[in-house]
Amino acid sequence: MRILALLLILLTCIQSTALAAGRNFELARPGYKYSFPKDHGSHDNFKTEWWYYTGNLKGDDGNQYGYELTFFRSALELEKPVQNSIWAMPDIYMAHFAITDVNNKQFYTKSRLQRPGPDFAGCTKDKLKVWTLNWSATMDQGEKQTLKAKSNDCTLELELNPAKPLVIQGENGISRKAAKGDHASHYYSYTRLKTEGWLTIKGKRVKVSGTSWMDHEFGSNQLDDNQVGWDWFSIHLDNNKEIMLYLMRLEDGSYDQASSGSLITENGKLTHLRLSDYKIKSIGKWRSDKTKIEYPMGWEIEIPAQKVHLKVSPKLDNQEFARQDGNAVTYWEGACSVLGKYNNQQCKGDAYVEMTGYGDAFKLKI
Repeated sequence: MRILALLLILLTCIQSTALAAGRNFELARPGYKYSFPKDHGSHDNFKTEWWYYTGNLKGDDGNQYGYELTFFRSALELEKPVQNSIWAMPDIYMAHFAITDVNNKQFYTKSRLQRPGPDFAGCTKDKLKVWTLNWSATMDQGEKQTLKAKSNDCTLELELNPAKPLVIQGENGISRKAAKGDHASHYYSYTRLKTEGWLTIKGKRVKVSGTSWMDHEFGSNQLDDNQVGWDWFSIHLDNNKEIMLYLMRLEDGSYDQASSGSLITENGKLTHLRLSDYKIKSIGKWRSDKTKIEYPMGWEIEIPAQKVHLKVSPKLDNQEFARQDGNAVTYWEGACSVLGKYNNQQCKGDAYVEMTGYGDAFKLKI
């Protein structure tokens, strides 16, 4: 699913006249045919787009780490730029960077909001190259992806290589976000990326390795009026399988029937899951000292048809990305551990979980 909320809140800072002008954006429609490497790049005919990386890593110091690096493109002006000026501002870019230092119980975050322009921010249209200043995600012709980011506290330098082919999430080319209307996105994932590189935390440089997950989504109309937030899970199991699940939460406390997920087998085959195919139960709570928001903390996941029963536990409770540096939204996203059974066989693994809308509901549409 990923954090549409960042872009929703961003739009509150933009004059409504800019959003009302000009051309109409495309909606995510069934039957979309992907073409790679072109679809790794930007899709300016859609209003909103993001490239989203998370991963669990182990350092040569024996410690565990988690990371998040995300890039968002959101359309501002809808008029065509005058003479294709490099200073035109049709979009704005937002990026988030977080490191979880599990053993030292520290969570570091940084966000950016950038206009496009030379050396500021942007994305190519025919391949994956997206950046905000000195933060970037790029892909070479062999699908190797390189991530770079630096803040006052942390530096990230990683190379990611696919252990499996990418998968198309949803059904018939779209991932539905609401049961009614045209609320959907085009959504694909690299579910298992072998990851190696370096982290620097408070001046300490550590060689790391592990597994990452990458999502790329683009669309123009994802959220419905009665949706208040979502819970999203990406899971890497040691039996070489992956699971993605999300719950779109409604105002009355129930889940939107469009909530869905997927199972990915050892050979990369995807099985789509509807809401009726799985159950997610929260088994604990955590209250943030900083924002006073209370979040579920710890989950039991069941997928009966595959005889899956998993317990997902946060590696650190305080992985809350709070308002800062022009970032106008608060959410929880963090590294987790997994224990349980798959097809009645013992398994374990790592996960990333994202929770939005537990403070304020997201009412705006994108």
